[in-house]
Amino acid sequence: MLCLHSFLWRRRELVYSKNLTSWVMIIICALGCWAPIQAAELAEAQQAASEGRYGDVVTLLTAVLEEKDLDEAGRVVAYSNRGIAYSLLNAHALARKDLNAALTLNPEHALTMNHLGLLAEQVEKDYGLAADYYERASALGFSASRVNLAKLYMSGKGVSQADEKSFELLQQAALEEYTMAYVPLGEMMVKGRGTKRNAQAAVAMFQKSASAGIADGQYALANAYERGVGVGSNNAKAAEYYLKAAVQGHGRAQNSLGYLYRRGGGVPQSFLEAAKWYRLAADQGVPSAMNRLAWLLAGCPEPEICNGELAVELVQRAFEQESFNEADRASYEDSLAAGLARSGQFDLAIETMANILADLTPGDRRYAGFKRRLELYQTGIPKQL
Repeated sequence: MLCLHSFLWRRRELVYSKNLTSWVMIIICALGCWAPIQAAELAEAQQAASEGRYGDVVTLLTAVLEEKDLDEAGRVVAYSNRGIAYSLLNAHALARKDLNAALTLNPEHALTMNHLGLLAEQVEKDYGLAADYYERASALGFSASRVNLAKLYMSGKGVSQADEKSFELLQQAALEEYTMAYVPLGEMMVKGRGTKRNAQAAVAMFQKSASAGIADGQYALANAYERGVGVGSNNAKAAEYYLKAAVQGHGRAQNSLGYLYRRGGGVPQSFLEAAKWYRLAADQGVPSAMNRLAWLLAGCPEPEICNGELAVELVQRAFEQESFNEADRASYEDSLAAGLARSGQFDLAIETMANILADLTPGDRRYAGFKRRLELYQTGIPKQL
């Protein structure tokens, strides 16, 4: 007979990418005290989940579900966790089937409601349905659903936009020591959304998140140190926390760490180190990193990183990213022109710079710099950092 004391699939981050059509989820799985007959399979399933082997999780939990002596509570756990594993394999129909089976067995299973909400939000884009699932799970005290619901209130998706409600939900989750609430709560404090602006309290939230090893928290704390928001400006501390997040694969942290190396802020200046971190961030689709790396490659501060052709390719890739901000286009086109010039395509570089200037007025603070580079390319000389 199954003896289940506790279980938890702890969701740290879930992103649906239109380009990759894949779920990305970092999870920690803890499936508690199962009877000896299932213990080996569940321990193996736990290990497989921690290593991202979700196909193996499905196989192992399927074997557990086929056990004749599995009680109802155990079936709920197995169906719910297998459903989560299916979603991570992009088998969303199978995920819904398992999650609905779990919810049928236990209509108050908060973890299952939360993940059905994630499927509704991230895959189906049915924000109203997602909000309903999150509301129900929140009413049962499920902290992750409070955070997910808070983000819907923040954006006004599926619910009426309400910063105060968002702040209330995040604050409640933070009081429950749900680590994923700390950063969004701190960000609301910094901006004064739903509460009075309080940068010092925000930094305290970022520090709690960073201490828990959360990459978003390490990034937010580093950014606060770099900008001097809520804490004294300290580039060395910023670099320290950017590095902690960067080695966890946090793209924006990698980009920011590259920028510190580029300038020599808090770390010894190193164009090679800057290029390394920019490249890691660019490989994750961070447009700003693509632009910064392109500028570095085109400016050739070191022979080892000089590559005009790659600079052009990077800017073109940046234009294709969903997160690309059109307001920054002139800066990216500037890097594109530099890459074209570096690769000997001066006519195209001149044309690109002329187009940038045509959209600006001489009073724009960027105008003089763009004009100087246009004149440089007209003489057949590439930009040199």
